[in-house]
Amino acid sequence: MNNQLKVYFKKYKKLRVIYREFYHSWRKASVLLFGFYLKKSNFKAITRNDLSISSQKYNLQEFGSEELVSFGDFHTFKPIPDRIAARIYPMKEKIARPFVCEIERAEIIGNFPVAFDCEGNLILETTLPRFTSVEAHIAKNVSIKTIIASQFGKKNRQPAIETACILTNPWSSNFWHWTVDTLTQLEGIEHYQQQTGIKPKLIVNSNLRSWQKDSLELLGYDETDLIFWQDFRRTVNKLIVPSFRRSYEDLHGEISVNACQWLRQKILSNLTNIKCDRLFSPKVFISRRKALGRRIINENEVIEALKPLGFATYILEEMSYVEQVKLFAQAKVIVAPHGAGLTNLIFADNPIILELFGAYVGREFANLARGMGFKYGCLGCQPPRGEVRQKDGDLVVNITQLRDLLALMGSPMNNEQ
Repeated sequence: MNNQLKVYFKKYKKLRVIYREFYHSWRKASVLLFGFYLKKSNFKAITRNDLSISSQKYNLQEFGSEELVSFGDFHTFKPIPDRIAARIYPMKEKIARPFVCEIERAEIIGNFPVAFDCEGNLILETTLPRFTSVEAHIAKNVSIKTIIASQFGKKNRQPAIETACILTNPWSSNFWHWTVDTLTQLEGIEHYQQQTGIKPKLIVNSNLRSWQKDSLELLGYDETDLIFWQDFRRTVNKLIVPSFRRSYEDLHGEISVNACQWLRQKILSNLTNIKCDRLFSPKVFISRRKALGRRIINENEVIEALKPLGFATYILEEMSYVEQVKLFAQAKVIVAPHGAGLTNLIFADNPIILELFGAYVGREFANLARGMGFKYGCLGCQPPRGEVRQKDGDLVVNITQLRDLLALMGSPMNNEQ
């Protein structure tokens, strides 16, 4: 029934907008009520800081180093639109030294399992990167069914899992979050394996997508290393918990450049043995024509304007994971509307990036590009007439501005490669 509703709303834009507004209002109300319950019940959670303070109890091992990442200047037209200036600007972020730790006799509970220690405390580092207060974070990202089961439910009588790591969460089916928040945790698992000689099983979603399986294989994990989660509650004798690779002041923030570089090196080094006959242009235009939102309404005009400059158009939904990695690894110039496909910038080798924004502006790919030292620019585009969506609104590209900004950024304005 739920899937039928989703298909129905995809067909009718106005109904979808109404549904989204209703859903977000309901979510806000439910989060407030759930947060109130958590405070009244004195629910306990173990934060990253708590793990560090009790490092011996949790056998916490730090690795790598602390980072001070600079997200530098960028190219765009002035005056910079307010919606861009409010999100994208030069900044510096301190990213704490990563760690991996052990939770003895952990209970993992939920359709997207999260961990509780033997005293019933929620381990926050097994939920999601935290962007708000502890209570609000739990209320938004952990189901009330999971919380109640941890407080009143009976333990699962199935045999305990020996040694494992949770590698699934409500965001893990999103290409961006799977890459930067899930796959980067495997550096901690690799460190743990090097120190102990033990390779933990990875607890993953029961219906992994093909690109998730491909990415895990490129990192050295096959199906024998995975536990496809179909339970609601299990005991893990030794749960291995790697830290999220985000900046930590009070809350999680920008991503770790060191983690992205580790991921790039691991995947590209294992990619050399995989055959790919397809040839790619070093000048890349990414189309979102198969997406539900943030599509370029005048895309044909954009393609015709870019073609004489040597650009080829690619639809990432039609490409395998390996093809996407290889496309970005060889690219010299990339033009794309804001979207999860730009996660593949992790695999790029110092290209020029021009990101196209509609009404919604997110800085994740701007900071990924700038943090890795790429030349980055962005172009604010107008919505088509009648567009009411904010986050998923379509856009119309000004062709003259597009060509001028590419020239300003130093992209060769002819078809020479």
